[in-house]
Amino acid sequence: MATSSALMATTSKDFSAFHYLFIFTGTFTGYYLANLHPEINFTNTKFKINENKIILTIAFIFLLILLVMSSFPFFKLVQYGLASLLSFCYYTQFTSKNGSFFGTRSVYLLKNFSIALAWAFVTSPILLVNSDSILLFLQRFLFLFALSISIDLRDIKKDSRRKIVTFPIQHGFRKTKGVAIILLLLSVALVYFYTCHQSSNSLLIASITSGILSILGILNLHEQSTNQEYLLLVDGNLLLHGILFFIFA
Repeated sequence: MATSSALMATTSKDFSAFHYLFIFTGTFTGYYLANLHPEINFTNTKFKINENKIILTIAFIFLLILLVMSSFPFFKLVQYGLASLLSFCYYTQFTSKNGSFFGTRSVYLLKNFSIALAWAFVTSPILLVNSDSILLFLQRFLFLFALSISIDLRDIKKDSRRKIVTFPIQHGFRKTKGVAIILLLLSVALVYFYTCHQSSNSLLIASITSGILSILGILNLHEQSTNQEYLLLVDGNLLLHGILFFIFA
């Protein structure tokens, strides 16, 4: 995930090796923290995470050092901060005397919306000096939203047992695949409109290639698909998307 997000961020004109390292470390820190199942208990005013915090501490300190050394514009740092907040709320359990809230990942569609929005803020931030950047931002959001509802197909049985309502549970396997494909086509269309105002259409080549391969991957998903198939057909296309944009950016 860290590699995928850092490669996607290469579409930014101010991309550098330092920028790549910052995005990579930030994403790694967020996903590692997610594995530690953080919990905020408002009753006892305590923040608790599971064991094995050494790697998280090292990564967080390194991220702070990179942040202090950075020269990112303020508006970009705000979007990175919003992405961090969205990610934290996605997997953190909030507990009080009135009950527990298992993060935005437990809320229908909000889980897909928040994770796609967080990734879009990080990998394709809206630039105040370039109004066309909104097109790339929306493209990235739609692409990630499509893959996020597709990966939920894998967890239909598990989410049903946990009483988590996801898009596939609500609308079924085939309709979910259809919606994901439509979103991918729309994401490619947005890159087309973006390149109409640019001197190069290289990003369109990357988007079309990624879109076609992602659509083929989703079409090949079925109700008996294994975790390895989802890793290849969905997560693999996420990484490939980053690689293609890195090559053509």
